[in-house]
Amino acid sequence: KVGFAFEVREGGKGRAAAKTTARPVAKKAASKTAARSSAKKAVRAPAAGKTPSAALAAVIGAEPVSRPQALKKVWEYIRAQNLQDPQDRRTIVADARLRQVLGRDRVGMLEITGLLGEHLQ
Repeated sequence: KVGFAFEVREGGKGRAAAKTTARPVAKKAASKTAARSSAKKAVRAPAAGKTPSAALAAVIGAEPVSRPQALKKVWEYIRAQNLQDPQDRRTIVADARLRQVLGRDRVGMLEITGLLGEHLQ
């Protein structure tokens, strides 16, 4: 084992003095960061949802949603209707409702996000 310790300098601050001066500074820093984070939270407004088009509303519903929420609801629909290709799980075989949204019969799972954007206004 290797041990290391600083030598106490004469006229310098001792351990007790260092501890007492560090505490108020730490409290001030903590209160400043707490004030900043609470101010940021107060400024932030909840994300406003976008209204889905009629075709997308037929799949996920008509209430305003954000893009991630819309994508989640589309995936719930895909799983509920069992629309993933059995041989290639990354390919979605669209039914009549989903075909109106995606514009094609077969779509890759990574393409869905890009295709949903035009249906959220």
